[in-house]
Amino acid sequence: PSPAPMLAPRKKLWSTPREVVEAAVGLLSLSDRDVVFDLGCGDARFLIRCAELVGCRCVGVEINEERAAQARANVAAAGVSTLVSIRVENALETDLTSATAIFLYLIPRGLRLVLQKIEALGHRVKVATYMSGFEGREAVRIVKIECSEQQGTRYPLWLYSLGPREPPRYQKGAATFIVASVLGGAAFCLIHAAAKWR
Repeated sequence: PSPAPMLAPRKKLWSTPREVVEAAVGLLSLSDRDVVFDLGCGDARFLIRCAELVGCRCVGVEINEERAAQARANVAAAGVSTLVSIRVENALETDLTSATAIFLYLIPRGLRLVLQKIEALGHRVKVATYMSGFEGREAVRIVKIECSEQQGTRYPLWLYSLGPREPPRYQKGAATFIVASVLGGAAFCLIHAAAKWR
C-alpha cells in the first residue's frame, strides 16, 4: 500500500510562539488525567509546558528525525521525560486511541486529513488548533493572542470538541412529521367513513 500523505509537507519549519503555547494549555482546560497529543510537535515546547503546568501524560508525533531528536533533548533538559514521549512517525498513521486532547498547528489541508482520523476515534476529544480552524465544524471558543515577536498582530486559536458525528438533526423532525401525517391521514379516513354511514 502507498504511504499515508504528510500532514504538513513544507520546507520551512515554524514553531508555535510561547504566548500561544501558554494560551493553548489554558484553553484546553487540562488535568493530570488527560493524555495530550501534539501532531507535528516540533521542539516539543507545547508538550513540555503541559507536563510542567498540569502533570499530564503527553505524546509528541514528529516525522522529521532531527526535529524529534531535538524534541527529546528538550524534554530531557526540562526534566519531564517520565511524562512526555516522542514518536518518529507520520501523524496520520499514529495511534490516537488514548488521546483526550490534541494540539495542532497545521495548514487547512492537514486539518482536513486529520479530522477524519479524530472523528473515527469513537470518543470525544478536546482539540486546540493554531492559525487555521476546521472547515465545517463549530468551535467551542476562539481567542486571539498577541505575540511579542509580532507586536500589534493577534493570532487566532480555536478550541473544538470533536468525536463521532451525530445524525443530522432534521431526521428526528422528519420522522415525527411522517408519523403525524400518517396518523392524521388515518384519523381523517375514520371521520369520513363515520360521516358516510350516518
